[in-house]
Formats: sequence, structure tokens, C-alpha cells
Amino acid sequence: MGAVAAAQAAPSGAAPSPLSARPQRSAYLRLASVRQRGKAVYRAHDRLSGRTSELSPFAARLLLQCDGGQTVADLLVLARRLEPDVPDSALFPKVMGVLSNAEGLGLIRPLAPPAGGLEPPVVAGWLQRTLRNPLFAQFSLFSPDPLIARLAPLAQLLFNPLAAALWTIVVGAGLWLCVLNWGDLVAYGGAHALDPGNLVWLVLLFPAIKIVHELGHALACKRWGGEVRDFGVMLRLMMPIPYVDCSDSAFFARRRQRIVVAAAGMMVEFVIAAAALVVWLVASNELVRLLAFNTMVLTSITTIAFNANPLLRFDAYYILGDLIGVDNLASRSQRIIQLLSRRLLLGDRNATLPTARWTETALFVGYGIASFAYKCIIVFVVVVAVFPSFFVFGVVLAAWGAVSMIILPVAKRVRAIWGEAAAGRGPSLGAVGRRIGLPLAALALLLAMPVPYAFIADGLVRVPPDSAVRAGASGTVARLPVGQAAAVDPGETLVVLTNSILDAELAAGLGTLRTHQLRHETLLAKDIAQAAQVEAQMLFVADDVRSMATDKARLAVAAHMAGRFALDDAVSPGTYVSEGQAIGLILPEHGHRVAVVSLSQEDADLVRSRLAALLVRPASGDGSVRTARLQREYPLVAAAGEPAQGRFILELALEDTEPFAFGEAVAVRFDLGAAPLAVQLWHSASIWVQKLLSSRYLSNV
Repeated sequence: MGAVAAAQAAPSGAAPSPLSARPQRSAYLRLASVRQRGKAVYRAHDRLSGRTSELSPFAARLLLQCDGGQTVADLLVLARRLEPDVPDSALFPKVMGVLSNAEGLGLIRPLAPPAGGLEPPVVAGWLQRTLRNPLFAQFSLFSPDPLIARLAPLAQLLFNPLAAALWTIVVGAGLWLCVLNWGDLVAYGGAHALDPGNLVWLVLLFPAIKIVHELGHALACKRWGGEVRDFGVMLRLMMPIPYVDCSDSAFFARRRQRIVVAAAGMMVEFVIAAAALVVWLVASNELVRLLAFNTMVLTSITTIAFNANPLLRFDAYYILGDLIGVDNLASRSQRIIQLLSRRLLLGDRNATLPTARWTETALFVGYGIASFAYKCIIVFVVVVAVFPSFFVFGVVLAAWGAVSMIILPVAKRVRAIWGEAAAGRGPSLGAVGRRIGLPLAALALLLAMPVPYAFIADGLVRVPPDSAVRAGASGTVARLPVGQAAAVDPGETLVVLTNSILDAELAAGLGTLRTHQLRHETLLAKDIAQAAQVEAQMLFVADDVRSMATDKARLAVAAHMAGRFALDDAVSPGTYVSEGQAIGLILPEHGHRVAVVSLSQEDADLVRSRLAALLVRPASGDGSVRTARLQREYPLVAAAGEPAQGRFILELALEDTEPFAFGEAVAVRFDLGAAPLAVQLWHSASIWVQKLLSSRYLSNV
């Protein structure tokens, strides 16, 4: 009874003694033990909040006695039997610490009820939960356990060693077929995946497949005697996804059983994916093949991207927790990050980490940061995808995500720190100000420091517009007098073409012209009028013959300028070319080079206002860097002849032409001088926002 005496001797002021309090477990609490990492681990599950907590053996023994009939003094007697080596002065704080933590987690009713009495516990409604986090809301519908109980024989059939072996064979065969037909699958997906009609089928198939996925979880839970308490719908990325509550599996004695329950949904989907692949390969009906392909994509790619990702609270999250022997990985990670932040940033020495091993601390911190970053990326991707088509909805969604994921949590922590400092339970406001103010001042100094400001864009050394060699007439390549590449002079023959039809027509025309000439000479002595008619016909034929002779002369393609001739790779002896077709280039050996670069309107504005220098190097990366100057700029013209919105072409005159060849890809560095880092970040953010705002006016070409 020494611990009780020590507790009674403790100063309590006017407040009633805590020894007379009668702790009572929550009516929604379940306590049990499981094997984890080779030892017994006690778990407490609150069915009202859906939260599962890991308890020490001491805390679990105490909570089992919290039935509302025993006082804290009775619990101290029990604690003395459980912990005979703990001093009396430390036993009472230890017991009260367990009860206080349990009260904070909602595992027991408050030890000091308010004056107005206790109100029944309530859970926030669906609207309140949705407003807190619109991208990750959840709605409960009904309890499916009676239906699942009728399917218990099916659960026995599906989850046994023989079924596991059969699953391995089926999924392995499907993976083998996928590898063999990977090229066809990619080609089919490229042709059909983004078709508007196909997107409708994807939306219709998705909930049906996910219902089968959740049925797999429910059957696995029922296989080992668990209860499936809830079926509902949750919003993930604004997409409705069904779910079932299989939290009873957390109390299965064997880890393998808990992992199978968590993985059952993915296992079912992989079997469906294998079957859908077989249907896609053998079916002849196009609609059947399309549905099979969509089913295969939904049961493989989406499953791997989301359900198999432990950073989200889906299947892989619970599998990872069982594999490493850690419950509530996400919430414990957040708690440890908060404690570390208080200890390092605020200097709070009372912020003691629950684990002394640095490996576990690193695991929790790494997981917490990665999970938060992944959710932010998801919100960012969703907003960017939605924004161009639904501007107002995208703005609301972005603001909603920022408030729920950043502003509200930060405001909550600031309010808690302020309240603790004011009450004297934590670091003083002055200490908090010094701890936070110094890093903020250092950050402000860093942002105000001028640093080099530049960006790099891809460009191309422009081929001179008059360098193209074109066929003067249609024909077949017969000879290449200078070969496929050579230095040439103006007028030198490059390519000789032949055209048998033109030759035949020219020969026929010459024959007709000779006939008309002979007849005209004969008629001059007999009939002047008829001779005049023949002469007129002869003139028409002579014009045709001259035209065909000109065309024949153009079959010999000559150089129009001096330079180095390069024949087009698609042209060779025997190739047919049309009149006006480009068959090669004549590039000057020396002379002016111009690089062209396409920039967005925002980047072009920066170049106009801040350009300090231009550096150009070959994209091949041979290390040669040359200077250039801005020659002119003009809007990019689209295929229809209209300016392409938001794009400009910049022509850069290269001052040293030695390392650059016509048509060569180059990298252009636009040096914008020096500017504070804050200014650069602001410019980058404003450019990105402007591009996002303008994207809703752009249409796909």
C-alpha cells in the first residue's frame, strides 16, 4: 500500500483525490494480443474512430481492469503486483500516465467528468470530414457482415495452401503472357487508351472491379473468424472507391493471416488481370477486347500504383506495418516528427521520443516526410490536370487542399505552442521566438542574396532557306555526277533524271511537228488558205515541243550556289522524285550561322528585360562554348497560318561558327545577370501560374 500512501501524501490542493476516480473503458474498445517480432504485442482498437493503438503489457493489464467498478487506488494495488521493482514514488505517476494517455486516445472515459456530465461520444459527420480533407473523404453505408457470413464456405475454398499454389501458377502465366505480348499491348493502349469512348468504359468498370477487390478483403477476414463491420465509399483523388472495414484482422494471432487479409484484394485483381489478358488475346469481337484491355489495366497498373504503395493508407501500408512490426506507422511518424520539431526548433526538453533507437526514429521521420510529400504531389497533379478544363473548380480545389493540408495544421500547432507557453507548460514565448526567429532570419538573408540568374533552352542551327536543291521536273534518278556529297560550284550538274514518258511525248511531238512542216511546204503551192491552217497547228505543236524540251533540260539538276552538296538520304539511283521535291542541300563552307530557339511568352519577356549574355554549345556536349547575340524575334506561326499562342521564335547570330554545323542541335544559356533568390523564385512561380492560367484557353492540336 506504499504507492497509495505516496499518492495520498501528494499535494492535491482543493481538487478531489484522483484515487477515488473509477476509470471506465470505452464501450467501443477491443483489447487483445498478437505475436509480432517474436513477442506478444497488445492492441487496442477503437471501433468508433477506427484507430488501432499498440499498448505495453503493463498498460493493457491496467485497461482490462478499467470496468468502472475499480478505483485508481485499486489499480495501484494491481500495479504493485505487476511492477514489484518500481519505487512507490514512481508507480503512481506511471499509472496516471497510462490512464492519461488512454484518456487522450479515447480508450477510457474522462477521469474528471465536466460539471455538466458526460455526453455520448460522437464522430464527425460526413460533411465535416469532407470539408477537412476533400481529396481523402470517407462515407459509411452499411454493415456487410451478414452477407459475408453466407459466403464463409467460399472463403475456406479460396484461402488455403492449394489455392495459393494455384494463384501463383495463374498470375505467373499471366505475367509470362504479358511479357511475350508487351509490344502489342503498348500499341493497343496507345491507339485506344485516351479515346473518349474508352474513358467512359474505364469509369464504369472501375467501381465494379474495386467492389470485387474489397470482397477479397472481406472473405479473407471472414476466413479466420473476423467480422466485417462496415462497407462504404471513400474519395481518393476525387474518385469514389468502395471500402470494407476489416479491422478485426489486426487481432489475428498469426502475422501471415493479417498480411493475407491486407493483400487479398490485390491478389484477386491480379487473377482478374491474368484472365482479362487471355480474353484480350483470343477474342475477335472488338468491344470484348476493349473491355478486357481496360479490365487488365485497372487490375494491374492502378493496383500497383495505389494499393501497392505504402505511402497511402491502402493495402501495402498495412502489409508494411506487419512486416516491420509497427502499428499506426503514419500517426506514429507524425507524432515523432512533432516531438523532434519541438525538441530541435523550440528547445522543449520535455519532448521525449517514445523510442531510443535512432534506426526506428529515422524510419518514422523518413516515412512521415515521404508520405506527406506524396500526398502533396497527388494534390498538385490533380489540380494541374483539372485546371485547364475546369478553371473555377481547379482554383477551389487548390485552395481547399492548401488550407486543409498546410494552413490548418500549421495554425493548430501554433495555437498549441502559444497556449502551452502562456500556461507555463512549455518553452516561453521569448525562447520560441529566438529558436524560430534565427532560422527565419537566416532564410530571409539567403533569399535576399543575389545569385546568378539564367536558364537553358534547346535550339537548332538553322539551315539557310535558299540551300535546298529541288528537282526541276519529275523523273527517276539516273546518275549522280558528283556523288552523294561533294564541294560544288554554281552550275555544276548534281543529279541527272530520266523520264521515259517525257521522252516518248517529246519524240512524238517532234514527229508531229515534222509532219506539219512537210504538209505546210506542200500546201504553199496549191492552197494558201489550207496552208495557213496547217501553219497555225504547227505553231501550237512547236510550243508543246519547246515546253517538253525545257522539261527535259530540267532533268539535269544543277547547283544554284557554291558550297558543299549533300544528297538526301531517301534519294538514290532508281528513286522517283516529283517536280519541286527537295533532293539535297548545298551548305556554305563558311559564313553566317543562326540558331533558332522557341520560348514561352513569359521566358521571352524575361529575355527582353534582363538579358545580359548568350552562350551556345553543341548539344552533343563536346565542351565548345561560343557567344551569340539576339538578332530578332517573332511569334511562332502554327500550321494553319495563325500565331501559336504564347510561343516566340528567337534568332541568335553565332559569333564563332567553327564548332557548329547546319542543322546541329545546340543548348542555349540565357544569362539574365544576378538577382536575389526570392526574386527568381517569384518569377518562376508567376511564370508557372501564368502558364496554368493560359492553359484553359489552349486547345489540343
